[in-house]
Amino acid sequence: MATWYVSKADGSNANDGTTTSTAKAAPNYALVSASAGDIIEFIDSETYYDPSGSGHTFTLSDATTKINLTIRAGTDSDGNKYKPVISGKSINESGSIVGTYGVRYDEGWTIEGIEFRDFGNSGLVYSNGAHGAIEVRDCIFHHITTREGHGAGAAADSAILLPSQGDYTTNIIERCIFYEIGARAIYQGGTAGSVTVRNCLIYSWGGDGTGARAPVCGINPV
Repeated sequence: MATWYVSKADGSNANDGTTTSTAKAAPNYALVSASAGDIIEFIDSETYYDPSGSGHTFTLSDATTKINLTIRAGTDSDGNKYKPVISGKSINESGSIVGTYGVRYDEGWTIEGIEFRDFGNSGLVYSNGAHGAIEVRDCIFHHITTREGHGAGAAADSAILLPSQGDYTTNIIERCIFYEIGARAIYQGGTAGSVTVRNCLIYSWGGDGTGARAPVCGINPV
């Protein structure tokens, strides 16, 4: 297992990414280098934007299998957690949303301590072929599309989209904050499995609190 470091403030994509002093500047470059089971760690509190205009700030090709990755905020020399942000804006906080989603994850990923904001669809969405097992902790999701006028059945406009596979022992979402979400905080499509959702704060979402407009929809929270 290897750790790959990312720092927009001090890194360079020409670096090897294997130490804090030789960090990559963009998470996509670290992802290319990573193998299954590795860690990608942000070591600053910068805001990261879509580098290519593809609509995906941090994405994994469907043709590439990199299971069991951990994507997390690091800790500074004083023991304080960094607070990296993944944004769907183009290059700064002005202008309209251009990103469709923040991270497209694969099976067994763990995501910790990251803020996701300003996306047209979702903060997290599963890769085609992913089979459950996503753990999300201590993250913030907000301004995932407008909160007005969204249909009850659409999977879009949810902060986290889960695959139909997995159960409450493999899909875990805890200590997260969700607000200003288009439809739902957490949505599981297809044949609903289940997920553990605990110690989360959810407010200002686009539903009415019932049926398919509930903040947690299509799953069995415990």
